[in-house]
Amino acid sequence: MKKLSIFLFLVFLIILGSYEVYLQIPRKITDFLSAQFQVPVSIEKIELGWNISHIHGFTVGNLQSYSLPKSFSVKHVTLHASWLDFFKKNIQIKAINLLDIYVGLEFDSKKGTDGNWSVLMNNYKQNVDQYNRTPKNLTIKHLVFQQINTEVLFHDTEKGSFHHLPPVEKIELQNLSLNQ
Repeated sequence: MKKLSIFLFLVFLIILGSYEVYLQIPRKITDFLSAQFQVPVSIEKIELGWNISHIHGFTVGNLQSYSLPKSFSVKHVTLHASWLDFFKKNIQIKAINLLDIYVGLEFDSKKGTDGNWSVLMNNYKQNVDQYNRTPKNLTIKHLVFQQINTEVLFHDTEKGSFHHLPPVEKIELQNLSLNQ
């Protein structure tokens, strides 16, 4: 009877510990991405399943030197892949669906490409290089972007030139690969 009690207690601790780790996943991801991009990153909720996962309320903030409140957000992401596959060298994703996307673009001038996204990508490139990770190969069979809203702000005019681009209903890409 004593061995059964100890066994049940250990099972309870494992379940409790696993649940605590599960609750920390969004914070770990946002902390990592915030450090990479050097802006606030938030995730409202992550639901992990064996072959399908959902991310709700993913937002990448904007740099303090720029005006728009955020650089990117997506209300809902559906990932058709086993989260265990991300630990493999060859990652195969059946599909990624991104729904209700916002992109905030700010440019230092109308004629140049420097702006908030060039700084974000440079921050990411500089910071990700410090992680010596095993190179991975990524294949995405089907990538869908739905309901894309884009705001563009040019800073080279006196008050800045703001444009809200027409929404894009859907972009579909197939068989994307990244080999490292």
